[in-house]
Amino acid sequence: MAKLPCVNLLLVSLLFTLASCLPSFFTLSSYAPIAASCPGTPLVRSAEGLCYGEELYRAGRRRVSERAFRLFINRLNKGLPKNETFGYNCTPVIALASGGGKLRSLLSGAGVVQALDARDLSNGVNDLKGLYQAILYHAGVDGGAWLVSALAGNDNKTASELYLNTWSSSLPNADFLPVNTKKGEAYAKIALDLAAKELNGFQSTLVDSWGGLLSFHLFSNTPRAIATLSGLIKGPMLSTFETPYPIITALGSNLNIDQRGCDMINNKSLQYEFHPYETGTWEAGHRIFTKTEFLGTPLSNGVPLADELCMRKFDNLGFILAISSGAFFRFCSRVPGTNLLTGDWGQMENELIGLTNVLHTPSLYDEYGIVPNPFYQLKLAPGLAPKKRLHLVDGAAGGENVPLWPLIQPERHLDVVIVNDNSADTRDGYPDGTSLYNTWVRAQESGLNTMPAIPIPATMDLIGLNRRPTFFGCYDDSVITIIYLPNRQHVFPSNISSFKLTYSQKDVTNMIANGNMVATNGRDKNWPYCLACGLLLRVNDGELPLGCGACLRKYCWPTDGPGKHPMQYSERWGV
Repeated sequence: MAKLPCVNLLLVSLLFTLASCLPSFFTLSSYAPIAASCPGTPLVRSAEGLCYGEELYRAGRRRVSERAFRLFINRLNKGLPKNETFGYNCTPVIALASGGGKLRSLLSGAGVVQALDARDLSNGVNDLKGLYQAILYHAGVDGGAWLVSALAGNDNKTASELYLNTWSSSLPNADFLPVNTKKGEAYAKIALDLAAKELNGFQSTLVDSWGGLLSFHLFSNTPRAIATLSGLIKGPMLSTFETPYPIITALGSNLNIDQRGCDMINNKSLQYEFHPYETGTWEAGHRIFTKTEFLGTPLSNGVPLADELCMRKFDNLGFILAISSGAFFRFCSRVPGTNLLTGDWGQMENELIGLTNVLHTPSLYDEYGIVPNPFYQLKLAPGLAPKKRLHLVDGAAGGENVPLWPLIQPERHLDVVIVNDNSADTRDGYPDGTSLYNTWVRAQESGLNTMPAIPIPATMDLIGLNRRPTFFGCYDDSVITIIYLPNRQHVFPSNISSFKLTYSQKDVTNMIANGNMVATNGRDKNWPYCLACGLLLRVNDGELPLGCGACLRKYCWPTDGPGKHPMQYSERWGV
């Protein structure tokens, strides 16, 4: 079994010696869940509409986002002839989906946000600035979840501030582990957290250790850094509706192990979402949610097993984003004593195995993020009721590397989703639309008709839709418009492997710069205008300016038919 370096073992041994003499020593850990009084409202509910907290946030955020969108449109209208200016009787409800790809997607996605954020002027001014302020939801999976969490968990600092104050020193040349001078201190802190969690009756796994390492790199050490997902709503930016509402996705495993000993995670696996108010699933036959703040509370049929005693702080932000990116189930069977992988990723996994081995011998269950099942014995969710624990893994592991599923639910009433796809589908490590297509297939099989048709990946690659922005759903106002921004090389070869965890400071800078170019379409001067055409497709009763005709001919797929759209739209725009 992989072992920790001697200095780290010494520190960990010291921790356990102290703990044996003084059990309250573990109270130094802010990671362990704690007992708390239960709320006066039910802990679980059937997913009939959104919860009150999310609805309240939507209402407050819409006031902010509508104002920001009008400012965005007013800037575009300046100097244009009257027949080419935009109106905005209604403003669209917009979401941003940041896809997976570990560090590649974190940094490329940060560049996209940098380009859209009115507060972030480090890269100059462009006509897209302010669009991030007009976005209602920001969903992330895997490395995209790291981005969503880093933005929200660091008091909504800009991407440039995160780079300058945290990432520029924590990411370069560190093998995604704390730099050598701080490694002992970091390991001791993570080991303390794992021990405190187990002392409180919860099993720690490789995912807990992974979350600890991620937190060292993604979050600042300032007191304002938020510790829990539910705690975000009390932070200064979310409490004043100044930032998009964050959603993180993961997949549930049924522990279906094949003959090789591998977990059969696929596109049939259950999709879960985590957000500050609730955690649960929209999947047909389940559709159930619980309060995120009280995750970890042992329940039976929705009632706490201990009378009026609930748990809090289980929803540690590092743990949640580690669940969303935890692909350890690919070990197959039990965790190996010596790692099967080499390079950056292999070294990191060896370190995690060593940390976990301090407390117990790793087993099959250490490959998952383990959450006490809040739907245990729940009559409202018979498919989940038999399970005492949920075993959760990387939300992209089933082939949906973009977190679209929460955003296409009709309860969220979205008009547009801007998709930043950082998948490595092609032989040269760039996206080919596989994730979009897989989500469209899932939606069709589930009877969900809010997502526009998506071509098969081979067609996407053949006609180059994966190498430029594309609008899907242009001619069908019964579906959400998807504005697709795939990763591609502009100023830097951004097809870096997900398994590469060693980035030089220059690489970090260049990846963010390339993501900025993805958002601005290579600083195409006509792109902001065309993007506004796509954003307004579903609102204002189709009243778009004449100039949108050329934009829709260039960016819409399919390009040749109004479909269900009223014929006057195609006549008006000359499509």
